[in-house]
Amino acid sequence: MYRRKRTILASASVVCLAGLLVLLVTITTGATGATGATGATGATGATGATGATGTTTDIPQASASALSGGGTVYRYNTPGAPTYLTVPPAGFNPLTATAQQLAEYNFPRRPTNPSALALWSEAMSHAKHTVIPKHMTVGNSAVQPTNCDPTCQSGWAGWMADDASDSSAFNEATGIYTEPTRYDSACASDPPVVLFVWAGIGGVNTQSNLAQAGTADGITNEPNHEFFFRFLPEDAAYIGEYADAGDEIYVDVQWEPSTPGYTFFLEDVTQDEFWPFARSSESYDGSTAEFIYEAPAPSNVENFKTDTYVDALVNSNPIGYYQNDEVAMYMGDDDYYNHTSDTDARVTVSSLSSEETFTATQHHCQWDS
Repeated sequence: MYRRKRTILASASVVCLAGLLVLLVTITTGATGATGATGATGATGATGATGATGTTTDIPQASASALSGGGTVYRYNTPGAPTYLTVPPAGFNPLTATAQQLAEYNFPRRPTNPSALALWSEAMSHAKHTVIPKHMTVGNSAVQPTNCDPTCQSGWAGWMADDASDSSAFNEATGIYTEPTRYDSACASDPPVVLFVWAGIGGVNTQSNLAQAGTADGITNEPNHEFFFRFLPEDAAYIGEYADAGDEIYVDVQWEPSTPGYTFFLEDVTQDEFWPFARSSESYDGSTAEFIYEAPAPSNVENFKTDTYVDALVNSNPIGYYQNDEVAMYMGDDDYYNHTSDTDARVTVSSLSSEETFTATQHHCQWDS
């Protein structure tokens, strides 16, 4: 089953984009949206909790340009640098695509590691439909996924690969997880009550240059289970498309030195929907790769009970292959390395299973006791 259907009519003119002759398509409302296969339809997502404040900017779709090899690239003028959503032509099959074609359409690289290849192939076999966002929302800056300080602030729980001696050790983080279920919370009367789940690169040893992608719950005026991506220090971009609780989510964040820049591949495997984004950047920190459940300070964390991060892969290998750190979420300013008591744990994680799987458990919702 697939959901959400968007409509597009187009008028065209020829322009030069990034040195290539392309067809510029001006978007208006109309029939069926251009997608990798078929347009999608679906129900409206539940609105996120009210209570977070901050500047919010609506980023409409700025343009759409036909690619010489087929497909369409959509531009959004996000702060810092434009973001591009690259949608392959109908009938595109990532399983048989060349490495060059995968890169052209901002798909994750095909792994050579057999176990990682099996996971990639399963996810790519479900990359069938792209719903073209008419706009994104950037902001809600009072509740944002954040970078981690050197001792790891109490807003994070999960696992991270860490090689402080090598700023280019990690260039790809691939996360597969079950979208959490949002249960009734004792903190419901004290919003915001939020949860971000994501995979990312950087942000720990540099205090910036964090590239991350995943899903978000409890953001003011946004649907729950909404897909987002971010490159710190810019605000997160919420794409206006969302998962359902219990869906299998696949996210991949890659640093591309030839561009230079990042790709953010977001996929709802259960719904067969995907969004391949890219943005340029000269900044890169590859000394860490993270797989995180987050409630940014001073937000309360939602009651999700338990959730499984099924696969945490770094450079197509299990995170357990690398030096790694377990991170737990504690109340207030109590961080993982300096906490005084386990009784103030908000979210803890299990040890790694098969070097790449862990379970997160929520204990307390409140930011502070």
